[in-house]
Amino acid sequence: MVVEGFFDCLRVSQAGFGSVVALLGTELYEHPAQLLRDRFSRVLLLLDGDEAGRLARDRVAACLRDRCEVRVIELTEGVQPDQLPDGELRRLIEKEVGATKVLRG
Repeated sequence: MVVEGFFDCLRVSQAGFGSVVALLGTELYEHPAQLLRDRFSRVLLLLDGDEAGRLARDRVAACLRDRCEVRVIELTEGVQPDQLPDGELRRLIEKEVGATKVLRG
């Protein structure tokens, strides 16, 4: 799972999902992108529910989808993963994992 920030990463991990990394912003640079493409056949994006998060989602998906499946958990406008309580975040992820939107080229 890929999130935007350090605290998003901590909250997702605390909610029980250990395979999570943070962009530490809204860009995915070439070296981290290559690591994700080389190691995972599927990447789940959980970026902030604002305009910057949606734009980042599209850029990150475009960067990764040539070598792996990219799925998205969309948050409502203004919601950030680190602002959600662990239980709510866990339920959101568990609910969405089976029915996430696949971004294709």
